[in-house]
Amino acid sequence: MVVPVYGRRQYLAQCLGSVLGQDPGPAEMEIVVVDDAGPEDLRGLVGELGRGRVAYHRNPSTLGLYPSTNAAIRRTRGRWVHVLHDDDWVLPGFYRTLRAGIEAAPAGVGVAFCMYTTHDERAGAAGAPAPFRTGPGLLGRDFLARLATANPLNLPAVVFRREAFETVGLFREDLPYTADWEWYVRSAPFVGWHHQPEALACYRVHATNQTHDLARTGRTARDIRRTLETFAAALPAEVAATVLPHARQHHARSFLAAARTAAAAGDGALAATLFREALATDPDAAARSEFTDLLQDPSLAALRHGVRADLLRRLG
Repeated sequence: MVVPVYGRRQYLAQCLGSVLGQDPGPAEMEIVVVDDAGPEDLRGLVGELGRGRVAYHRNPSTLGLYPSTNAAIRRTRGRWVHVLHDDDWVLPGFYRTLRAGIEAAPAGVGVAFCMYTTHDERAGAAGAPAPFRTGPGLLGRDFLARLATANPLNLPAVVFRREAFETVGLFREDLPYTADWEWYVRSAPFVGWHHQPEALACYRVHATNQTHDLARTGRTARDIRRTLETFAAALPAEVAATVLPHARQHHARSFLAAARTAAAAGDGALAATLFREALATDPDAAARSEFTDLLQDPSLAALRHGVRADLLRRLG
């Protein structure tokens, strides 16, 4: 398993401790921290926390989250790969449960995952989505439709068979917010997916999440739109025709809601970015009440004139 890290120290003890607490030994599991050339060399800290069981590799230069993750995957030797970010952790029984499920599953399974709990540091709350099925087993075509609509998974809950990466490739490196989601959908038509309903992984929401940095610039919306565009080719034609219109509508509505929040907070630039991404994601968004309500916001006069010009160009 690999732990990508960049610059953070405060969560690493819990992350590595959660793995070492269920370590089956070096003959069965490799544990590697991959430091993406952060501002501080963490070799000493990893050596202290890892108690001789955790290898440390520091990239010569900063690659970015998914380029570094891909480089880390290439360095691993195991048949199954688990990517656990330094701010996430797993609960007791994670590896044992997934291993038992994989060993009982058909040979074509390329991905296995359990459910997860989201821990929001700001709200002081935790929540978990409903399992995909009541018992362990393979997921079918309805799972692919759900997966392509919105990402219902979190990376710490997922393990990958190495051959799955060899079949469909590694993570895209130009989608920092949605690279995992894009990979899930790209892989699903080619490899079997095994599900464990237990919530055995934990995803942390906090102020220094990369997700928050991307959201502040509107990059999340852009990545979602681009990812939906890739799904048109990645999905079976009948699934794409059924699922993608609903997915575009769902995300466009979300972007408009976020634009309204940004406008209310006085961030007109972010509101304008999200507004345009909503229209680019779903052209029918212009016919919805959320669209026209947002255009009437007094703080968005410049956006209003720009959108009017864009619509006139489209009509003419």
